[in-house]
Amino acid sequence: MVELRLGRAPAAPPSSPLAAVAAAGAQWLAEDDPRLHALLVAEHGEREENLVLRAPGPAPDPTATACGAVLPADPVSGVDGGPVERLALERARSVFGAEYADVRPNSGAEARSLVLDAVLGPDEVVLDARLGTRPRDGRAHRTVEHLLAVGEGFDHDGLAARAARERPAVLLCGGEPHPLTPDFARLRAIADGVGALLVVDISHVAGLAATGLLPSSVDHAHVTTLDVATGLPGARGGVVLCGRDARTPVRGTPLADLLAARTSRERRGTPDLAVLAGTARALDVVRGDDFREEVLRTALGAAELAAEFALLGHRVVTGGTDNHVVFVELPADVGPYAVDVLREVNLVVDRVPGPDPVIALDVTSAGRRGFDRSEMRHVAQLADEALKGARTGDRLDRFTRLSVRDEVLRLLWQFPLPRHVPTTRWRTHP
Repeated sequence: MVELRLGRAPAAPPSSPLAAVAAAGAQWLAEDDPRLHALLVAEHGEREENLVLRAPGPAPDPTATACGAVLPADPVSGVDGGPVERLALERARSVFGAEYADVRPNSGAEARSLVLDAVLGPDEVVLDARLGTRPRDGRAHRTVEHLLAVGEGFDHDGLAARAARERPAVLLCGGEPHPLTPDFARLRAIADGVGALLVVDISHVAGLAATGLLPSSVDHAHVTTLDVATGLPGARGGVVLCGRDARTPVRGTPLADLLAARTSRERRGTPDLAVLAGTARALDVVRGDDFREEVLRTALGAAELAAEFALLGHRVVTGGTDNHVVFVELPADVGPYAVDVLREVNLVVDRVPGPDPVIALDVTSAGRRGFDRSEMRHVAQLADEALKGARTGDRLDRFTRLSVRDEVLRLLWQFPLPRHVPTTRWRTHP
């Protein structure tokens, strides 16, 4: 039996009346609904025992989570978020250099839907240019899909030709994880060429864009959206941003005014204060030097992971990565079972939908734990060992399963999630 201590007890927090509120709520939940409480404890514990290599992956900043735990759904004023909303708006504009921001959406999907509802007229078409890695949510609008090959990134020339044929009112791009970042200036030129509005979802690269490590779409797209839980160190929430086009007229109304009016109607003037507070906190974390170091370390670690997979004989789709996502093609006999095989050794990854056996690894959680390039090489080696140890494709031999899982758990113990309160101090496995 191997006994591992997962997570380290946090330092005693400063006294806060909100701490008592959160603690009492958790205790009441345990007493009133023990089944739900047990499920939430188990879900929290999953973060301790698994290296999550898929989006959104990492636990959000704990203070952002606390905002949602202790604040009411609606503000007392009822008509706006008051100073909390104003603080979140101020930080959103500052972090992304935006002229206009909206922090009321509860998710990135809601943010996208709000924008499309606001700017589209009757029977107008959306050209949805995406990489085909996931189905797009919210299909309430007339949409023409332009699927781009997973291994090629954005085919700007092909997209321009498709836009010229379809003449869409909106060109929608982004939203799914991919190792390569599109050229936002070229996307804007394509949209301008057909008289379309460009809407870009930067959820998966929001942290890199906010810190200047990757280009931002804010001053290239007419509207930029993002999901806080996916791209920033926060819980749920969505953000809408406009840069230099905030005052661009759309059907005679400045774009920012059109968006603001739609938000007021959709939310009926009553925002969710918990979402606003969590978003405000996440945006403050993004402004710190520690976060910039974290996302830089994450991007360098992803590049190292990709290089190590290539050295181990795997084909790295797109030849590498410019962010925190790596696509790896696996042998046909193992590929269909790769997600399950890696899950047996506590490595949680996604499969990229499509005809080829490709897995997606998002190393954001590893970067937050403090994994450097040497640890990322080790992760690639452990994944490779597990995949090669699959006897019949879908099952691991016992020795490989135990030895690789033990190494994964040791890494997790050495690099616990920062400021994470473990559900249990000790874990035992055979």
